[in-house]
Amino acid sequence: MLFIAAMDVGGTHARLALKPQGQSPLFFDAPGFTLHQNGAQEVARRCGELFSQALNSAGLTAGQCAALCCGAAGVDSEEDRTQYWKILQSLGFPNVFVWNDCELPLAEHPVPSVLIAAGTGSVVMARSAQGAFFRSGGWGFFTSDEGSACRLALDGLCCASRAWDGVCPSPVLTDLLEKEADLHTPGQAETFVRTHWAEKHRLAALAPLVCRAAQAGDPPARQVLERHAGMLAESAAAVARAAGLTHPPVLLWGSLLTATDALRQPLIQVLNAQNLGNVQLLKKTALESGLCLARRLCER
Repeated sequence: MLFIAAMDVGGTHARLALKPQGQSPLFFDAPGFTLHQNGAQEVARRCGELFSQALNSAGLTAGQCAALCCGAAGVDSEEDRTQYWKILQSLGFPNVFVWNDCELPLAEHPVPSVLIAAGTGSVVMARSAQGAFFRSGGWGFFTSDEGSACRLALDGLCCASRAWDGVCPSPVLTDLLEKEADLHTPGQAETFVRTHWAEKHRLAALAPLVCRAAQAGDPPARQVLERHAGMLAESAAAVARAAGLTHPPVLLWGSLLTATDALRQPLIQVLNAQNLGNVQLLKKTALESGLCLARRLCER
């Protein structure tokens, strides 16, 4: 039986969807992995385990796959793309297509567009009329990832530390951090970051507190969100120029932009001011975009 497949893999989760012809998709999950964190040999091993389990469970073989679309975090170069392609082809899949995970919704969208993705990390991308991708950000939260949960959390802790030091009051934010994160002093905030900097999910978990404080009117928290909204909009304008796009659709994707309006609202305001106001919320997952792309590739 022929089927199509999509894989969405990042540092935290690896998700796989198999859709046999005429049937509903089957979904499988595994711990995440990336080339940069785990290395090619480990990625190959984990891909093999995930696909072996899924194919055996579904009673399918890799050779029956009409198209496999893979969206992988950290695919930042042609070398990365080729590495994943070789790994998946070695498992027996005849038609493999590899993108950065944030390229999937852009590749699937019917017209050239700009994508602003903000979740644990962030990236801004555009696809030109010729199908080329252009990118700003997404290089990691130490120096990049504007508007991401990790960066919002870091900047929120900076605001709280200044408030605890008596410099600039941030009453709602400090109250939330004290009650819900058990952080009460600048020293505790610094220790938290130093202890958990490699556990992005631990740091990112503080971002909703910054968003809630901003929505409650906390001035420093609002300034954090407005500043990051401005940086995301600047990146959107830059990739649109690079891609040769005028007034393109701007797709908002990721939990920080689709699940709450704390960052989305100031971002849309800045986008409107820059004549990038054709904003669309994307609720479709990377797996869903991958399956749509695989179906489209089969129809060619």
